[in-house]
Amino acid sequence: MVKINVLSSGSSGNAVVIETAKHSILIDDGVSFKKLKCLFEKEKLSIDKIDALIVSHEHSDHISGIRVLLKKKPIPVFVSDLVAQYIEFPDDFENMVNIVEAEKDFEIGDFTIKPFLVPHDAEQTFGFVVFCNGIKIGYASDLGTYNEHIVKRLQNSNCLMVEFNHDLDLLHNSSYPEHLKLRIASRIGHLSNDQGAKLLSKTISDETKAVYLMHLSKETNTKEYAEIAAYSVLQEREIFFEITNHLEPSKPFLF
Repeated sequence: MVKINVLSSGSSGNAVVIETAKHSILIDDGVSFKKLKCLFEKEKLSIDKIDALIVSHEHSDHISGIRVLLKKKPIPVFVSDLVAQYIEFPDDFENMVNIVEAEKDFEIGDFTIKPFLVPHDAEQTFGFVVFCNGIKIGYASDLGTYNEHIVKRLQNSNCLMVEFNHDLDLLHNSSYPEHLKLRIASRIGHLSNDQGAKLLSKTISDETKAVYLMHLSKETNTKEYAEIAAYSVLQEREIFFEITNHLEPSKPFLF
């Protein structure tokens, strides 16, 4: 059994739980402990059963909840050395911090995780491939573009979690200042719906049973626009398909 729960996804906070019958991991924690606890309870999950936290990068929507979480529930943290310096760990927590590197697998219980670098305007940003019980999960939720190496890492995933951040027209016509529009649309910003769909088309396969569209902007995207972009790739496939958000948990998927 492998179960995927996207509890929150977007610039207001990110948290994803992947669990097996024996173990459970949390990818990022960018929400308050009160909200995280509420999200867990909505999905009938238990924070006490989380074995470890994995951190993708240091932006606040991915790390803001970490300090309080670790005070309430001291668990090992797996993070790059460049990102670890931005996290405010509780006192005397050094022994619980595990430094990981791109392309070097590490294990947590049933899980084998391979971090890989993605282009984003952070000190260092990882996507992840998570292997467990014969299932491969590809996670890439914050990236400005993709290359053949990223495509290779995500290919043949049983579950794909890919960023569909913005609609280009909505972004260009938004009230955002020009410098922010340029940052978001840059090669170290975020994937547009069209870019996300192209990445999906290059990585989806007959092995893919579930797709999550990640990190939608609430200002420069809509579920309808993201769905239209993804539909061009998914229309002839019988695949579980979910558009994530930051307000409530998305539907879980169970292998």
